[in-house]
Amino acid sequence: MIARNGSPSLFTAYGPQTMREPLTADEVTTFVGRIDEWIERHPGTCIAVALSAGVALGWLIKRR
Repeated sequence: MIARNGSPSLFTAYGPQTMREPLTADEVTTFVGRIDEWIERHPGTCIAVALSAGVALGWLIKRR
């Protein structure tokens, strides 16, 4: 798609696979709600991921 100034839009020039329009407020709210539901249903997994991330971060800091 060509914009009014004659230059192609980055979104349409490269296609939706590489660039995406920003999320709307409704999409963000839906996404956050889904994350919240997932955390409530899988608390053990969330704890394991948090501990793993903490260990990895600690290792990176110590290595530096």
